[in-house]
Amino acid sequence: MKRFFVDCRDHPSEMKCSGAFFANTKKELMELVVHHRVRVHKKRDSPKLRESIVRDMKEAPPMLRLHRF
Repeated sequence: MKRFFVDCRDHPSEMKCSGAFFANTKKELMELVVHHRVRVHKKRDSPKLRESIVRDMKEAPPMLRLHRF
């Protein structure tokens, strides 16, 4: 099963945020990261923000693909 992630450390800032977000779908990941960037980083939800998040999304390596038991 594919798993996707976004890591705040890919964009160093004064805040030094170390948030990392994982989800099974890009749609779910988008909502998690938008929420984080609006609430924590004080960004405005906009098409430009969402485009940047899509560019930041990566497929998680196999060792980070958690399986349900």
